[in-house]
Amino acid sequence: MSIQWYNIISIFQRAEELFMSKTKTTNTRKQAKASPYTGDTILLSHLLSLYLEGDLCDTALSMIHSPNLHRLKIVEAKDISPERLTDFVMRSSYLRSLHLEAVSSPQANVNDTKSFSESIPVGLTDLSVTHEAQKMIQNLEFTGLETLRLMGALQGVTMQRGIFHFDQREIHLKPFLSSITSESPSIFANLVFLDLCVSNALFPVVSGLENVIPHLSQMEKISLPRALQSTDILVDLLIQSILSSDRNSQSLGEFCPHLEEIYTEDYPQWDCLTQLLLKRNPVLYLPDFEGVRALQCLRLPALPHPSILHPLQIAMRGMFPDRTGTESRDASAPGGCDDCALSGWYCLESDVNKDTRVRSQCDRHRHGAVRVTAYS
Repeated sequence: MSIQWYNIISIFQRAEELFMSKTKTTNTRKQAKASPYTGDTILLSHLLSLYLEGDLCDTALSMIHSPNLHRLKIVEAKDISPERLTDFVMRSSYLRSLHLEAVSSPQANVNDTKSFSESIPVGLTDLSVTHEAQKMIQNLEFTGLETLRLMGALQGVTMQRGIFHFDQREIHLKPFLSSITSESPSIFANLVFLDLCVSNALFPVVSGLENVIPHLSQMEKISLPRALQSTDILVDLLIQSILSSDRNSQSLGEFCPHLEEIYTEDYPQWDCLTQLLLKRNPVLYLPDFEGVRALQCLRLPALPHPSILHPLQIAMRGMFPDRTGTESRDASAPGGCDDCALSGWYCLESDVNKDTRVRSQCDRHRHGAVRVTAYS
């Protein structure tokens, strides 16, 4: 059976949002096959959002011309050629948001396909991409990208933590640095928001964050997932990298000078965070100081104990608290979870399973993130 996609798509010429999905059937005789591409294109001038799923994606990108498209999302597509995707993005001059999830090329090696002679600048401001889809956009130059959401790659390994079983996912940051040259700007050059908290993924492994931090000169917000291993706490890595650069540099704010908000699924080391606040946040009283911004918002798994929270908020105001140290229960003390000890609370679940390799967590810290500012 053959589907005349041209005739079907023509019906939606006045649509503003379009969802196209080709599902698989167990009966191969009833499996629909797309008609060969004839070169005809369909003008969908009203279309603002396009969602493609399955094996029809390459056909749809070939046929559809939507000059006013703002958002493109492609999921579970194994038949897209990089040239087809690049050509579609080039034709969609108003495209601002691109989401590529589980997208790959039918060629064995994307690098073997025909490539453009030079990088092509695009006006995208929001990019969500899995690791395997990154090669699909290697010819694009994201000079104005403001939001980057990295969804990583499944490792084919099932992990267990307590009662949870989940597929291990890894987020690679180094590949985004390989193309940086003096002529080609970094994808991170104008980035405002770096989001590493993969939706519906537990404990993704993030590699290369320490290499990326020096390039985040415009970043205002970052989200960091909970680490599987207690030695790989990302928020501590971020804070310590910034503190180290401030100590080694003659000027304040060499790394992440515009950082204003940190979302973390792990609790940070409070003394290091306080040091960072005491270095950065006095700029609140220097209105003419344009080099560094104050860190004004933290999003944590739960509110820490007042003995930690109150000095932290004083430091967020750019003032020195009575004492920089905090009193919290020792994480190695018997009974209770590590997160309660780190946040200064007495744990109500004394039978929480503890593992020296990972941070344990009780229900207190699973009700959603809380927002902490200098006054709330």
